Amino acid sequence: NFTKDYETRIKEIQNQTLKVTTVIEPPYVMLNPNWTNSTDKYMGFCIDILLDLSERLSFAFEIEIVKDEIFGK
Repeated sequence: NFTKDYETRIKEIQNQTLKVTTVIEPPYVMLNPNWTNSTDKYMGFCIDILLDLSERLSFAFEIEIVKDEIFGK
């Protein structure tokens, strides 16, 4: 719904856990060879943006790599 204002949208995602599905696609999403926990398992440009947004907007996220490695359907 695009009629909601910015403040309303922010409140809706605060303290939520979002599921993010993606494919491995360097340099945007890559497996971190030195990962120690689920929050640093992936790295890359898109992951950096996601981490920054989650801090600024107070939400958590889980990343799931799609099994067929194909964008959208």
